[in-house]
Amino acid sequence: MSLPAYWEVAVAAALPQTLTYKAPQGMAHLLEPGLRVLVPLGRRLVTGYLLGQAAPPQGFAARDIADIPDSKPLFPKELIAFFRWIGDYYFYPLGQVIKEALPSGINNPEEIQCTLTDKGLNLLKEGKVRTIAQGAVLKALAEIGPSLQKDLCKRLGPAASKNTLTTLEKSGLITRNPLALPGRVRPHIETFVVPQKNLSSAPARMKGRHKILALLNGQGPMTDSDLKKLIPSAKKWLPVMKDEGEVIFEERQVCRNPFGEVFFEDTPPEKLFHEQQKALDAVAAALDKGVFETFLLHGVTGSGKTEVYLQAVDRVLGKGGNALILVPEIALITQMEQRVRARFGNKVAVLHSGLTPGERLDQWMRILMGEAPVTVGARSCIFAPYSNLSLIVVDEEHDESYKQDGHLRYQARDLAVLRARMHNAVALLGSATPSLTSRHNVTRGKFTGLEITNRIEERPFPEITVVDLKQVTASKTSLVSPALRQALDQTLARGEQALVFLNRRGFANLPLCADCGQPLLCEQCDIALTYHQEAKLCLCHYCGFSKNLPTPCQACGSPALRMVGTGTQKVEQYLLRCFPKARIARLDRDAASTRNSLLDILKGLKDGSLDIVVGTQMITKGHDFPNVTLVGILCADLSLGFPDFRAAERTFQILCQVSGRAGRGQNPGSVILQTYNPDNFCITLAQKNDYKAFYKAEMTHRRELAYPPYARLAQIRISSQDPGSAAALARDAGNLCRSLCLKGPAIQKSVIVLGPIASPIARMAGRFRWQILLKGLNTAAFRSYLAALAQALPALSGSKKAQAVIDVDPVSML
Repeated sequence: MSLPAYWEVAVAAALPQTLTYKAPQGMAHLLEPGLRVLVPLGRRLVTGYLLGQAAPPQGFAARDIADIPDSKPLFPKELIAFFRWIGDYYFYPLGQVIKEALPSGINNPEEIQCTLTDKGLNLLKEGKVRTIAQGAVLKALAEIGPSLQKDLCKRLGPAASKNTLTTLEKSGLITRNPLALPGRVRPHIETFVVPQKNLSSAPARMKGRHKILALLNGQGPMTDSDLKKLIPSAKKWLPVMKDEGEVIFEERQVCRNPFGEVFFEDTPPEKLFHEQQKALDAVAAALDKGVFETFLLHGVTGSGKTEVYLQAVDRVLGKGGNALILVPEIALITQMEQRVRARFGNKVAVLHSGLTPGERLDQWMRILMGEAPVTVGARSCIFAPYSNLSLIVVDEEHDESYKQDGHLRYQARDLAVLRARMHNAVALLGSATPSLTSRHNVTRGKFTGLEITNRIEERPFPEITVVDLKQVTASKTSLVSPALRQALDQTLARGEQALVFLNRRGFANLPLCADCGQPLLCEQCDIALTYHQEAKLCLCHYCGFSKNLPTPCQACGSPALRMVGTGTQKVEQYLLRCFPKARIARLDRDAASTRNSLLDILKGLKDGSLDIVVGTQMITKGHDFPNVTLVGILCADLSLGFPDFRAAERTFQILCQVSGRAGRGQNPGSVILQTYNPDNFCITLAQKNDYKAFYKAEMTHRRELAYPPYARLAQIRISSQDPGSAAALARDAGNLCRSLCLKGPAIQKSVIVLGPIASPIARMAGRFRWQILLKGLNTAAFRSYLAALAQALPALSGSKKAQAVIDVDPVSML
């Protein structure tokens, strides 16, 4: 059988198509789909990924593959069809889809190496260099030898300009060749000390050597660093022992451990409750048949959905299969990881952004090598390199964190369903407050609905008391109402725990000039900064811009600031003053910035060493702490005012989810829900935990206004550092969108163009922003329309200093 001579390669660059390369002589037998390769692209040497055999090119000679950085593929060939679908659906280059899926930092950086030629050296010796800048470059290369172009520019500054280097190259005085450097993230290698078997029983001549051999023969090979910690004299004896053949040194790859201690106990229940068992039986039947099916498990908070997930995974492992468990928040990943590891031990891998690049690479390779049949992670976990899957669980499937915002804008929940279909696997989506789209898919028969309507042991739902903040404000009391303060007093007196929820981190969300009232604005975004008291700075939560205090007012120059509004930091301080003996912690992105700090807070709730935890959305979903009997919601209205058609849905979900943290143990729970809009239907239905009534009311609005799930959406996001360029491209893009609607009657009837308009946050990270919203009433016609738009947009934006990207199925309207 002849080996394929030509290969289809997806390069990690913004190219709309794949390319064909030739297997060089002597390399063909090493190539297989999924391998990473280095290929020439113009004058560059870039990373590419082998997809499969290609037909011989017509009309041009294919260039040779330059190198193979890896000995084995980085992803199984079964994932290639998945990657192709993603690229087509989200209008994203296939090579960049694969690059986004793989662990970051492994690709070989593209560099240019500059080398002095004999002609250049002779000219330098003769002193006939034309300019000072050219002489500086030639002299530097003569002194240091071949050099990377970036290093040369750093050394010489403006003298090594692009024009200078180009002139020298054209004159034959230097050469510039592409060079691929090693990736910044590589497998971790350590030196192991290995005892020689033929010497294991021979008496060592010295006491220290005997002690080393005894330890190695008892415990097996050890890293030389660990050995030296246990026996400090090993530093002296190991070289001698190596020379005399008593030990040898071996370089071995070591997996960096991202796991902490498991502090969750896991005792599977002897028997599931009726509704749990019914849901598990339905999932197990599909698993046993080995057929694709998507289930939506609508289980109220505290109903034991996680146990259904774990027992379904256990069934998969019993059959030798693989399973993915997706969780939206890192805080939830940590808790889920703890439970899954307690149940399945070292069979578990994790993939999420909280890992270091090296840890992520090691976890990826464990999955690829078949060492971890279960993977827990965030949205990027959907790319885990399994060649086959039996089950994909998406916990809290309604959560908007499953949508990637930036670069490849994919929706991990939707990709979970797609990947399950490609593997003939089961997709199990779970939530106490399912997204309206998923619930609609049940009514249409696309998903199979499962319900758990009661809590475990039929524990009661928490009693929710609504406090009208308009009345509290009138009496000039704190944002923590008297009713909530009294409930906290009683909870602490009983030795129980409380969660206090405010979806706004920081200390004060609106620093104002005390003299003129002007808010302190971000210099890169059209939004006010948030004051963080611990760091003594004002921070932008969108771009990261910060200002140290004191800082003068941008309008009048006054240094006096007045802090308006409330964040979790201010609430924490207030509660510490009110309850000085209480053990209080804060759970938000600032407080839980590292895995260890997050684990400490979760462990404190678990072991009872914390009394009150103040937090943002990080505390609202999935957490199961039996001694939490009180939840305080400081302002239920924060998400209602967003300029987004999903504002009501998000508000209802947040309120139901955070309320569900109370009363999950033997003691009943209660919720104090503070709001300025007690009569809003989101608030009244959340108080009753009436999902069905909310679904019915909200779906009526969606149908009338043609929003998902009754229409498909896409958003064109336009941005530029120049306001005029952004506005001009927005205008031209709007004209293009409307002109494409005229291409056929089907498109004209099914596509609605809204905009262009300036984005609600008109400037972010120094870029001026516009947007166009597209509604599709017919899926096939809408996809055809978007394909034509994706083809035409690059030419339109290429002539301007602006960027236009298509976001398919957008979540954020900001």
